[in-house]
Amino acid sequence: MKRQIAKFKTQLKKKRYEPEEMPRVIFAHDKKILIHKNVLECDAMELMMGLEEMNKDMFESSKIKIDIESYGDLFVSNVIDAKYFDSREEFDHFYVEDPFIFSHQFEKKSSYFPTISFDDILNLIELTIFIDLEYYKTKNDELEKDIGRKLDKKLVEMTEEELELLEEELFYKLMCKLYGPEPNGESDDVQEEKCYSKKIIFKDFRVLSEHEYKVLATARRGDRYFTFEYITSSPNHDRYFDDSDFNSD
Repeated sequence: MKRQIAKFKTQLKKKRYEPEEMPRVIFAHDKKILIHKNVLECDAMELMMGLEEMNKDMFESSKIKIDIESYGDLFVSNVIDAKYFDSREEFDHFYVEDPFIFSHQFEKKSSYFPTISFDDILNLIELTIFIDLEYYKTKNDELEKDIGRKLDKKLVEMTEEELELLEEELFYKLMCKLYGPEPNGESDDVQEEKCYSKKIIFKDFRVLSEHEYKVLATARRGDRYFTFEYITSSPNHDRYFDDSDFNSD
């Protein structure tokens, strides 16, 4: 196994694989959102080396919805274990230097956020992903299973504030299945009034390319690296990320 991992790392350095071959966490296009049913158990090496079928476990979610500008918009989030790269810079180089993903027409910018929530990442790229509570109205058992606890009230009995808190909690619990649970030694706790007490937190979020039509970014959560790509047919001329030097991991 060690020899196979070493071979895979060498092939990644030589660009024998494309970034889009990494396991997909989320793929949203034509206002549909596909998620991976067991992405945390998916081994990037086996998938990218052809030992597993590419993205065979992607399915359209009935619980998670996306609000995008038009049918031409695209959002993709991929994942790979950090152990396959010697440094974060090596991973970022692998992601942005691929000609299919990074084109000379896009202006290179570097923005760095040491800690950022998934909610704020979506806000930065002006994208909305949310939980469809309508789906759960007649599925109380499934709702309690997804949220991991018994509920005192049914959805129709809850106030607007209670529904908002429930949706935030559900969003966190379902995103944990895609981006991993709270990593050891790191915290998902947030200090915000009138909101659920936890959010999916990423470390070292880096905007590697930003353009009015496209954003490319990477981040770390636990021992995994994640990518975020958003392409829109509705340009945002006001989008701007502050430049900042990266800190080495």
